[in-house]
Amino acid sequence: MKKGKEVHMKIVIHTQFRENYGAHSWDGEGECPQYWKFKGGDTYFVSCSIEEAQDRAFWERVESALTHSSDYSEEYIISSELVDDVDFVASNFHEEWESPYWVHELMEGRFHVNRTIKNNHMYDSRIVHKYESYFIGDDDSYKCLYLLSDGREVSYNELSMLLQEAA
Repeated sequence: MKKGKEVHMKIVIHTQFRENYGAHSWDGEGECPQYWKFKGGDTYFVSCSIEEAQDRAFWERVESALTHSSDYSEEYIISSELVDDVDFVASNFHEEWESPYWVHELMEGRFHVNRTIKNNHMYDSRIVHKYESYFIGDDDSYKCLYLLSDGREVSYNELSMLLQEAA
């Protein structure tokens, strides 16, 4: 969080993701075939100050950070809502099965993201949840940890070794 910045608001953003299936067989020559399929979307909770909530440039940086468009896929904002922290209850703004992204602009244009993905039996039952953290646009910053039912937090490599040992 920026030094001296007080967070008093959340911007709740819902996006739509589409993938162009026509691009999968495209050789890059001529016009890309168009066969777009809707693939869901995500929910983002962007922390901001009252001043940022009133700053058009801040909103433009947020939109630029959370959206993309290419011949192959796109993600765009379908709704946004500004909510005072006093009234903000995360579960009121996403489905129970969703894992929303929590977004903070640490320096102008540098957004940090984290989220916790509940296991919900998609992985080995010993995994309680997966925690992800990264800076948008910096693939090398991606980190994840897994919380196990015995209370240990392990990296992906440690988890892989544990699962191989159990097999």
